[in-house]
Amino acid sequence: MSYRNFHITATGRSGLLTTRSVPQRRADMPELLEKIESDLLSLPSQQRAFLADRLLSSLDGEEHLTDIDVAWLAEVENRYEQYKKGLQKGIPGKVVFSEAKEITSR
Repeated sequence: MSYRNFHITATGRSGLLTTRSVPQRRADMPELLEKIESDLLSLPSQQRAFLADRLLSSLDGEEHLTDIDVAWLAEVENRYEQYKKGLQKGIPGKVVFSEAKEITSR
């Protein structure tokens, strides 16, 4: 497969400028890759953004937590500490799953 590299400079979530060498698609791109690209581009923007983040993270050879992931982990840890100290009551699983089902079925 033949690719030419070009460079992209962008501001990441951390606010830092990053430059990546990105292969540019050539005319001899395999049909399967074209089909995958077409299918992915038809996804809603949130799903494409999630997938793009996962793919870009994979280029470095390891998963990286996003700022949102880090914020959620901190929130989960804080809530658990509050629960252990008796400052926060637990919610029964049946209630949680019932509410989640209601929200996702809208």
